[in-house]
Amino acid sequence: PSINNLLFHFRFFNQLFSQRFTVLFLIIVAVPVAVNNCLARIVSGGVQISGLHATTAPRRQQQQTPPTLESFVFTPYFEEDCLQGDKDLHALLDHCTEKICELELKVAQHGLKLDIPGTKSAVGGQRKKDLSVSSDQGLLHVLTEICNLELNGNLHSELEETLQQKSNQVREDPLLNGLLNSSSFKTCLDTVLENGSAHRIKII
Repeated sequence: PSINNLLFHFRFFNQLFSQRFTVLFLIIVAVPVAVNNCLARIVSGGVQISGLHATTAPRRQQQQTPPTLESFVFTPYFEEDCLQGDKDLHALLDHCTEKICELELKVAQHGLKLDIPGTKSAVGGQRKKDLSVSSDQGLLHVLTEICNLELNGNLHSELEETLQQKSNQVREDPLLNGLLNSSSFKTCLDTVLENGSAHRIKII
């Protein structure tokens, strides 16, 4: 009999608690609430809440994966024998390479180092060829003028002044303009566009 009474009392209190909870819940729901979006204010009875806004709760740290940072790296592209079919431009290229090597030796005496790819290997197998293009114009003329500079201690300003004075010579150079008509120019340009994307870096 004592066990039955205990179960009866437990069921009674459980039912009573459920009814009281339901009544309290209904009372809470029935309380009028005024929301003012302009003032970011909530008023209910004698309670006023200001500046309340909903935010997403952060996840647990162990459930978060480390972010992956996308990076864009420029890939150098070298195209050899672009103007193999033009002997005159090849001869002009050999003379320009010779002037560049001469300039490297000259600035090395002043403690400066120029490292231009392709010049050392080109000089090793270089042979003297006659030029059908005048050496008084184009890139070869500009390199000759630079090699004739005295280099009195301000190399940057002297080079800048020379290049500004001879800018038209560079624009009309047959060697540089020959690359514009080559199919290899498009390949080089596509490589630059692919590696120089202007999109923002994404963090996934």
